Amino acid sequence: MCSVGAYIYSLFLPGLLLDADVYHSYNSIADDAAPVVSGTSLLFFGWLGILEFEFAWLANSTNIIAIWAYAIANLDNSKGFSIISIILSVAALLLAITSYYAESWLLEEVGNTVPIIGLGVGFYVWMLSFSLLLIDCIISLRAYSSRAI
Repeated sequence: MCSVGAYIYSLFLPGLLLDADVYHSYNSIADDAAPVVSGTSLLFFGWLGILEFEFAWLANSTNIIAIWAYAIANLDNSKGFSIISIILSVAALLLAITSYYAESWLLEEVGNTVPIIGLGVGFYVWMLSFSLLLIDCIISLRAYSSRAI
């Protein structure tokens, strides 16, 4: 599945671009490069966004359940699980889109935040992985429908 490959690839790319001035005011040993948050950091610490009512990270768990439903649909040739996988894929995509509304990244455990100034290429590859899964699910449902006739 290409969606899983794209998802894994997104973990190694920059996901968020942070405001350098604010970042460097908190982190004096940082170099002059623009601060970014990698996809891996987002996967491990993005759940903290839920505390600020930013729910994009939940797209990860929704995507895993959608992949599970997709796998069952293909193994059992089940129309029901195909529909469930499509619904979950759409939900994951919608949750991921809420990333556009994220305003800050929690920098330290003391509560310092850094404004997000942009989304990195990892974000777009992450979104691509959800889109590819949705396309796979739709193709799977269409294949099931053509076999059922």
